[in-house]
Amino acid sequence: MNIFGQLLSINFKPHLDLIAKLEKTVNVKSTAHFLIKKEERDCRAVELIESLGLHVHHSELFYTPAFSTRNIHVDGDVGDPPYASIFKINWIVGGTGSQMIWYETIDGYSPEKRKTVAGTYACIFDPKKCREIFNLQIENCALVQAGIPHTVVNQEEPRWAVSYVVSLSAGPGPLQSPSVSDIEQKFKNFLI
Repeated sequence: MNIFGQLLSINFKPHLDLIAKLEKTVNVKSTAHFLIKKEERDCRAVELIESLGLHVHHSELFYTPAFSTRNIHVDGDVGDPPYASIFKINWIVGGTGSQMIWYETIDGYSPEKRKTVAGTYACIFDPKKCREIFNLQIENCALVQAGIPHTVVNQEEPRWAVSYVVSLSAGPGPLQSPSVSDIEQKFKNFLI
């Protein structure tokens, strides 16, 4: 397993009903970001994550229009420092041919953390101060490291990403992200 992203063999896609509902209201030409409330989480996704001895820290839904690129960013939450290790399971709906790309910064560049429209936090990076280090085409499901600068480059089809952040601890408070070796061990039966 690499530290950026790994395709997973998981045979369901959560929140297709929520996506169908939001497709009617989303501005199809702009990116969008929604928080999925705890009580609205998909029970199959939660049960899968808990069966691995992990918990859902928070869950989100991202929309990327056709022929667009999201900004280079790292994800986080209120108590997380920038560049925290953040593993997510991303289920992708649409977005055929889209790529997730990870970057390293040039010359020690580090942006400030900002609050997102969904109430989480992120750092937005200047693309001129970043260099690509890995990319992965995701068309179904993947485990991704969202604490390393990354973006999505989308092709001719709109893309929805249902994103569940995994944590070692349940309950409120700062994210306790598993190590790469923990993640590899816990997800070994799902890695492609």
